[in-house]
Amino acid sequence: MNLPKQTGCNGALANNHFHRWREATTVICAKIGKPDYSVPKAYRPIALLNCLGKILEKLMATRLAYLSETHSLLHHDQDDGNGQQ
Repeated sequence: MNLPKQTGCNGALANNHFHRWREATTVICAKIGKPDYSVPKAYRPIALLNCLGKILEKLMATRLAYLSETHSLLHHDQDDGNGQQ
């Protein structure tokens, strides 16, 4: 029996693809105005995350916030982070 493939967030989680979207590329940038560029502190590493991973995280956070509000999963003293009291 052929089942349809899951897509989007559900497919990424079900097929264990999420860890691939969390990979980053690190770029080394020189800091401006440093007297000696042979010292490692003269450089700044910047991690560039995959855009798909960021989108998936946002979708999952939105889904979890919605479920926690609709099913009253948070204690009334706990801030739900949506800015409403």
